[in-house]
Amino acid sequence: MKRAGDSLPGDTATAATSCESDDENWVNELELELKLEVKKKPKLTAAPDFPHDVLLILFTFVSVGRVCKAWSLASAEVTRGKLVKSLEQVFDQFAPGDPACQYLGKVIEAELHAHHNTCDFSISKGYRDKARMLLFNLRDVKNDLLRCRMFSGELTPMALVRMKSRDMANPHLVAQRKGWIKERTAEVTRNVRHFHGMVESNMFTCPSCGSNRTQHCQGRRKASADRLCIVVMCCQCPHRWQV
Repeated sequence: MKRAGDSLPGDTATAATSCESDDENWVNELELELKLEVKKKPKLTAAPDFPHDVLLILFTFVSVGRVCKAWSLASAEVTRGKLVKSLEQVFDQFAPGDPACQYLGKVIEAELHAHHNTCDFSISKGYRDKARMLLFNLRDVKNDLLRCRMFSGELTPMALVRMKSRDMANPHLVAQRKGWIKERTAEVTRNVRHFHGMVESNMFTCPSCGSNRTQHCQGRRKASADRLCIVVMCCQCPHRWQV
């Protein structure tokens, strides 16, 4: 017999389908009611197409990151132009009115760019560091030797951009730097004889040179009954003996 609370499987499936259908209808109606027209601002995917001359003027006042090839090329040209003008001003101070100043500035910059950069759209860190090094050494008032070698043609621009800082520096600065290094090395280096406890005296005479200016300390002999001995070193010659 069928009880009052019992339900058939077919009735349960029909009820579930009806509920799902009602839910879908409710969702569709809610989406229609809440549908809003949102206007999205279009993204700027390309840089403004300014003329090349305008970009050159723009980059003389502001610094802009890498945006596109046109902008990068203009920025690199401005940087290279500034270096050429700086080199021309340096040469013009020591050789005013010489037409070779402009030629040297352009040739040195071209060699520097070819040595440190692989393309025209970027300026490498090595290019900037080398440019500062060149300007510093060429502006040095005491570095007449480097400038004379440049103007005489003995030192070519290709060789100049490949020189190290110690090769560009003026001889006085190089000698002063070597003196500082020598003094500093002497300060931090310990005397080996004092380190081993050597005592200077005139108690012994060197059998090699005859000098009595010697240093001695206590030592030990190997494979001997009386192992204690005195090690003597001559201060005039490298002769060493045991007593």
